[in-house]
Amino acid sequence: MNQETSKYAKISLAFTALTGVLTSVHYFYEMGFKAVILVLLLLVLPVLMMRWLKKTGSKMALRIYGLITTWLVIGFGFFDGFWNHVVKKFGYYYVLLPAHGGDKKVVEKTFSILPTEVGNFLFEATGILTFIMSIIAAYYLVKFIRVRKQFITNIQNNIRGQYV
Repeated sequence: MNQETSKYAKISLAFTALTGVLTSVHYFYEMGFKAVILVLLLLVLPVLMMRWLKKTGSKMALRIYGLITTWLVIGFGFFDGFWNHVVKKFGYYYVLLPAHGGDKKVVEKTFSILPTEVGNFLFEATGILTFIMSIIAAYYLVKFIRVRKQFITNIQNNIRGQYV
């Protein structure tokens, strides 16, 4: 791994881990100490995959790391963070309620999938921050993969050039 690839690997891992920490703190409210299992999955696995990748250059390690980060981004960042803590909450309180004259019963009956209450501040904040961090994690995952691919392509082209 060259310097640029290593730099983006570290940044990607940092934002993946930060997203994992926020997700774990967020789910601690719902799951209690069972969230420790989630912490182990979301923090330990990406670190192990990145170490494996750095030591061996394994494509499997990169794929697993990419899948874990993608799971965090889509599952926890987009569906939980964005959908549950941005769209549903703000949509409910700032769009649907005013549009229906503030009548909660009408909105609840018509849009039963929407929550009627906002959780405590830390719960909602970690949900929103998970979404924000997951976007950054996704960006750096893509950047890392592109830089790594370019590095490998350059090595392959140099090897081919020597034998032509």
